[in-house]
Amino acid sequence: MGLLDSLKKMFGQAKVKAEELAEDANEFVEKTAKVADEKFDKISEDLKESTKDFREKAADVLEDVTEKTKEVAGDVTEGLKKVGEDFMEETKDFREKASDVIDKASDKVSEVASKVTDKVNELTDKDEDIVNEAESEIVDNTKTDDSSNKA
Repeated sequence: MGLLDSLKKMFGQAKVKAEELAEDANEFVEKTAKVADEKFDKISEDLKESTKDFREKAADVLEDVTEKTKEVAGDVTEGLKKVGEDFMEETKDFREKASDVIDKASDKVSEVASKVTDKVNELTDKDEDIVNEAESEIVDNTKTDDSSNKA
């Protein structure tokens, strides 16, 4: 066997070894790709599950917050209604008391006006009497003066 045959044999063996290595490398790449795909699928599934759980929990929290907000709004509304009713009752009492005061004041004003009118009438009558007396005296004095002047 010669050098050429030895080289052919060595190259042949190297080729077989290279093909085996290529096959092993392809198998390694396929296994690695399969593991990566499985890991990606697992991570993707976990992410979907986590997202679903998050949405459910967020929906539950939102529902709780909405319910509590409605309760608080209901309590506030009831409180405002009560305050409004109390206010209306108090203003009703105030209006009634004010009306009573106005009625009493009106009665007093009428009473005072009546007394003033009576007093004015009394004074007017006295004034007329005084004026009439004064006129009578003037007339009497004038007659007396006329009589004394003639004499």
